[in-house]
Amino acid sequence: MFDALIPDLASICDDKANSVFGYLFMHHSANQSWARKAELHLTQKLDTDTALQREWHVGSMVCRQTAKRYKAACLTFLRRLALAIYFTSGQPSRRPEQRILRWQNSLQGGLRNIMVCNGHVCVRSLWTKRRWTARQELPVWRVLPPSLSRILIIYIATVLPFAKCVCRSLGA
Repeated sequence: MFDALIPDLASICDDKANSVFGYLFMHHSANQSWARKAELHLTQKLDTDTALQREWHVGSMVCRQTAKRYKAACLTFLRRLALAIYFTSGQPSRRPEQRILRWQNSLQGGLRNIMVCNGHVCVRSLWTKRRWTARQELPVWRVLPPSLSRILIIYIATVLPFAKCVCRSLGA
């Protein structure tokens, strides 16, 4: 299994009412000790593994080909993860829902719809049939299975920070 330092899902805290720009569950004060270690996990692996260093470094620079492959692999994985979420989380999604996975509050997209609640990762959606018929938005909550929840937490906590670092090194 992946060796990221992710705690048991039940011990992850989230402030579901927090609407501050940039907030995600990793920013919760109770998660700070493990979240910082998780963010640095892949970078530290790269620093300690000579085979990975040869693959990723050209002199003192990041190998552009390796970084581009990693970036493409992350995008492919995210697409597959989104499909797995909607195939395994209960009621079938409506077409517009399939494009919306937001784990962090943003200026462009608004509030996040991925939250951690009592040891479960939940996806909240407002794209319901009722929105058009009654002019009301009633959220639909999809609770992910534990194994998929853990994969999503690992992706958000370890893969995304490393991917952002890789993109910065490419100047993207």
